[in-house]
Amino acid sequence: MRKAMKLLHTIGSCGLVGGLLASIVLLVAPAQNTRTVDLDVIAMADLSRYLIFPSLAVVLLTGLLAMVVHRPFQEMRWVWVKVLLGVTVFEAALGVIARASDKSGLADTSAAIYEICALLLLALANILLAIWRPRLDIWRVR
Repeated sequence: MRKAMKLLHTIGSCGLVGGLLASIVLLVAPAQNTRTVDLDVIAMADLSRYLIFPSLAVVLLTGLLAMVVHRPFQEMRWVWVKVLLGVTVFEAALGVIARASDKSGLADTSAAIYEICALLLLALANILLAIWRPRLDIWRVR
C-alpha cells in the first residue's frame, strides 16, 4: 500500500509540474489572431480541468493517505512542511489558473506567467523536500 501511494504521488507530481510548464508555454506563445487567442483560452481551460487539478488532487490525497498508511511520517517535520506547501499550492492554483485562462491583455498574461512560475517553484520545493528529507531540528522545543 505504501509503494502504491508513493507511485501515485510521484505520477501526480509529474502531471502537476508538466501541466504548469505547458501553461507557461501557452501563455508565452504569441497569439497570431483572435481565433488563436480563443483556442489558447480553451486549451488553458482543458489543461487545468484535465491535467493540473486532477494531478494536484492526486498529489494531495496520496500525500495525506501516505501519512495515514506510514505512521512514522506523522512525526517527521519535513512531511508537515510538505503538507503546508501542498495546501498553499492548491489554494494558489485555484485562482491563478482561472485568471491565466483569460488571455485578455499583455499585462494580465505576464502577471499570470509570474504567478504560474511561483506555483511551479512551490511544487518543485515540495519535490525537493521529498527527495532531501531534512530533519528540520530548528523547530525542536527544548
